[in-house]
Amino acid sequence: MSAEAIHLLIAAETPPPAAGETALTGRARVGGGRGEGAPVTRMLLSPHPIAAPPVEGEIRWSGARVARVGLVEIANATALLCNFLEVADEAEEEFNAWYDTEHLPRLGALPGVSGIARYRSDASPRYLALFTLAGSDIPAGEAWRTAARTPWTARIKRFTRGYHSFLFTPASL
Repeated sequence: MSAEAIHLLIAAETPPPAAGETALTGRARVGGGRGEGAPVTRMLLSPHPIAAPPVEGEIRWSGARVARVGLVEIANATALLCNFLEVADEAEEEFNAWYDTEHLPRLGALPGVSGIARYRSDASPRYLALFTLAGSDIPAGEAWRTAARTPWTARIKRFTRGYHSFLFTPASL
């Protein structure tokens, strides 16, 4: 997959991956839940636009990488956390400073976080962060909460909206 661009499709069904694409199947967590009982969801990541016809309820997103911490090896991750969000135009500069100088380094230094890649799109939601994790329980842990909850984070959250979080883990089908 290109280090610069990413295209993804999240849906109940996705086409088989083509060369250079990665397909994940799992139970997606939306928001703060763990995903138990959630329907099986598939995600297709690609370095080029996904040509499959649109289906109801899917999420398609394309963007360019703007930052990275650690080694982002999606195929080797036990869990992949995908956070989408929108930022108010007047706070975008501060949001980027916060994310790159505080949020990414603090979360990227946690045990079990092998890498984080941050992407920006011209469409909405504007931002996506992909976290490659050694376990699906990491985002629910005390270390994560401590690293993520800072005064600067509280200030930035006032300018964000449209937050969606998906946690993909292997699922038995």
